[in-house]
Amino acid sequence: MNDLGEHGVRDVPENEEFELRVGMASDVEVQGAVVSNVSHGERDRVSLAYTLTNAKPVPVTFELRQPPQGETFNVVAESAPHILKNGDDVWRVALPANGAAYLSYTFETR
Repeated sequence: MNDLGEHGVRDVPENEEFELRVGMASDVEVQGAVVSNVSHGERDRVSLAYTLTNAKPVPVTFELRQPPQGETFNVVAESAPHILKNGDDVWRVALPANGAAYLSYTFETR
């Protein structure tokens, strides 16, 4: 992914999705916390929770990305379904104008 105005944007076939990083939005924020981190023998189970806030007067769509943590990384529980995008687990969350949303998920690794 390139920043807007940077060279190096690859050729993209018609109708194929691509991404441009435009910048940080100070009125859309995310706060995350580790809810639990438990080891069961060779397995680790980690639960994360996020509070997403939107101070904009218009709704926005927020994407939370979780790169895989090795070949044994597996999401085992989630408050909203995710998609796989460019190798990352991605949650798309609709944030209402001047509102908030919550997201949580649990993953296991060996």
